[in-house]
Amino acid sequence: MGNTHPIRGRIWADRRTKRLVGSLAAGDIALIHHTDLDAVAAQSLLDAGVAAVVNAAPSISGRYPNVGPSLLAEAQVPILDHVGDAFFEAALQHRGQMATLDGDRIRVGELEATGTPLSLESIGESMEAARRNIGAELDAFARNTLQYISEERGLLLDPVSAPAIDTKIAGRHVLVVTRGPGFKDDLRAIEDYLLEVRPVLI
Repeated sequence: MGNTHPIRGRIWADRRTKRLVGSLAAGDIALIHHTDLDAVAAQSLLDAGVAAVVNAAPSISGRYPNVGPSLLAEAQVPILDHVGDAFFEAALQHRGQMATLDGDRIRVGELEATGTPLSLESIGESMEAARRNIGAELDAFARNTLQYISEERGLLLDPVSAPAIDTKIAGRHVLVVTRGPGFKDDLRAIEDYLLEVRPVLI
């Protein structure tokens, strides 16, 4: 991939990508702080029509395979990776200002930082390395889970009182929604059910 011409657009930044997309318009540059960029976050950036994505953190840490960067690269949205915390924090004061992404460099006002441009090829190499590492990550996850259960077994074994809520649930349908890939399309597909039955959404 890689952009051969400088990209100019208004830059918007937020540590929470799902909150950031509410500020974005087509042609903007999104400055995120998102280690291991996931598919849902990447799709939300694509839906906003961003011209480029700049990540203060590594979009692929190598801990496990994550497809967010691939989605952006396949849509030919340039990604400048790992520009660092210092630039991110300083750029928060320049939200909405014009910025320029040129190769491995991002500039807004007098601020400037360099990062690593991601391509489909480099993303593929990083994903392959992450796949080789998944066994070690699963082992670490299992060990951490067992340790947590040992230390917090009271949460599992002791009686737990449910919090008081105003929503009436008894006798109603309940729909549990998770923010996974395609969840908006899934909800649209059952729109008639939602309007007719009006289930409790969790």
